[in-house]
Amino acid sequence: GSAEKSWRALELSRNNIFNQLVRQKWMFTLYLATLGLILISSLLDDKYPSLVVWIEHVYLGTAITAFILSLRLPATLMNIQLSRHEEMIKSKQKSVGIKD
Repeated sequence: GSAEKSWRALELSRNNIFNQLVRQKWMFTLYLATLGLILISSLLDDKYPSLVVWIEHVYLGTAITAFILSLRLPATLMNIQLSRHEEMIKSKQKSVGIKD
């Protein structure tokens, strides 16, 4: 019935939000990896110039990828917050006896 439909909708919503947060976690990890590669590159600059060129290519790629992924971040965070807000509204309505 209605309760089962509501439960399933909440479960699907939870899975979607979880997947969005996992993608954001990987994007953040990519940013940290880029910063780490930049640091390593600057530390090895004088001793291993040929290795530094390779590291610079890698961190340029990770920086571009992270930037492209971060373009969706504001919309994703907004959707997550709106979903949470909608669930709070439904919960409050249900607690005072208002049906969907």
